[in-house]
Amino acid sequence: MVDEDLHKHGLWLYGIILSLAIKEALTHVAPHVFNPPAGDARGLIAEFGRLLLFLFLSVRFYLRAVRFFQRAYNNPDSDERYKTKSFPIDFLFGFCLFLFFFGCALSIDVSVIPHFWFPLLVALILFWDLPWCFALRHSDTRHLIKMWAFVNMLTLVVGLLIYFIVRPATDPRIAEWVAYIPIVIASGIDLAELTGNRELFSEGLRKLLPE
Repeated sequence: MVDEDLHKHGLWLYGIILSLAIKEALTHVAPHVFNPPAGDARGLIAEFGRLLLFLFLSVRFYLRAVRFFQRAYNNPDSDERYKTKSFPIDFLFGFCLFLFFFGCALSIDVSVIPHFWFPLLVALILFWDLPWCFALRHSDTRHLIKMWAFVNMLTLVVGLLIYFIVRPATDPRIAEWVAYIPIVIASGIDLAELTGNRELFSEGLRKLLPE
């Protein structure tokens, strides 16, 4: 079993990175509440929408990381259930994931950063479980990643389809908001399961996915 203190320090490091990311996001957006940019109401609404999505995803992915490392490394039966695993791979992929959140926080402000960086980093965050799952293809812990890799890729694809369907008929910022709807729905389901006692959605989906 991986040393429990090492596991805890790894999660603390994730928490520190995410805390700094949230601080950066609030520092960039909060001043606009008291001093909104003149003549750019849509830009202000876009910033607040991005901030809410960022906070929603941050909580979801951090709690999901806690759940993953707890099940894979620190439950009493972890070594018995997951005999083949790699803490360095899992830790490094998680570390990169939360660095993406930091970049995401820096790209919320639509008046400073080019418009495409925030949705691009959100897409990268959703995509990241796929290479993580591939890296664990010979590990037993892959089964803890693959379901949400599928869910995140599905929401990413649906979001992109919505964006390219809606974009020709409306403002790109509105198209961006609409494209986030499946991400919000999937995140809401995930958070409900993480904070509840049952994982009905997850259990049903696992039965549909191949081993």
